[in-house]
Amino acid sequence: MPTVEWMGKSFTVDEDGFIDSYTNWAPEWVQWVKHQERHRGVERRAKKLIEVLRDYYEKNGIAPMVRVLSKVTGFKLKHIYELFPSGPGKGACKMAGLPKPTVASDADDVTFMVLQKALLLRRAFFSVSSTDRVNGRCICASWKAGLK
Repeated sequence: MPTVEWMGKSFTVDEDGFIDSYTNWAPEWVQWVKHQERHRGVERRAKKLIEVLRDYYEKNGIAPMVRVLSKVTGFKLKHIYELFPSGPGKGACKMAGLPKPTVASDADDVTFMVLQKALLLRRAFFSVSSTDRVNGRCICASWKAGLK
């Protein structure tokens, strides 16, 4: 693995420029990634996102899904992508010293969204009283008006 020297620190990186180990992270690493990716100044909000990523990784051993990251930080997805143009997976995880994300993380996001929608539909179905159901199906307001 190649080694990078930056601001008096030495970092071992993989072929994609990710740091070799989470424990080797230092604030100088953020400056090196910023320089390599021609990233504009690391704002206070970007630093907050990096801190959240690192805390989540320390507690769970994996990077959070993008939607979880959005919820925890309070940043909209659009804003996260503005802070890290190469994406939260590549850019933010790289700056935070997390391992390179896999394609499975995108699949996990899709699975999460599908499950979340299914749960919302289930809640909507069971919140309707039994008199509002015909053959186990929810009756929308317009159908109700036509049945009466």
